[in-house]
Amino acid sequence: MKKWLWMLMAMSVFSLACQKQSETEQTAATTENTLLQAMDEYHRVLRPLMHQALPNQDVAAFKANAAELLQCAEKVAAADIPEKFTAQKDQIAGRTKTLLEKTQTFHDRCQSDADTEIFESFTTAHDDYEALADILYKL
Repeated sequence: MKKWLWMLMAMSVFSLACQKQSETEQTAATTENTLLQAMDEYHRVLRPLMHQALPNQDVAAFKANAAELLQCAEKVAAADIPEKFTAQKDQIAGRTKTLLEKTQTFHDRCQSDADTEIFESFTTAHDDYEALADILYKL
């Protein structure tokens, strides 16, 4: 009877340990997905601007999407950096901050009528996104 009791206790402890490990892995995956999801959301707004609005110099499209792109940049900047990027953490943190700043500048330029400044600030924000994506998606 004691053997069964000890075996039952051991199985319970093992089960709890596995559950805790699973929760930890799930939390890590959620954190990683949050940053990458924020990047994907930023790209969802960025892509048509880069490949349709910019070649057509469609200022109205830039102005219509500037606030949403800024919201996406805020999410990227606020997202936790996953543990798998520990070696690049400072670089990623700097890049997310710069992306937010450049997207804010783009947003601000969209409030003016200076088309050239809108295009230039957008291109700069795009380049910062690409630099950050190079780090995140190549690992």
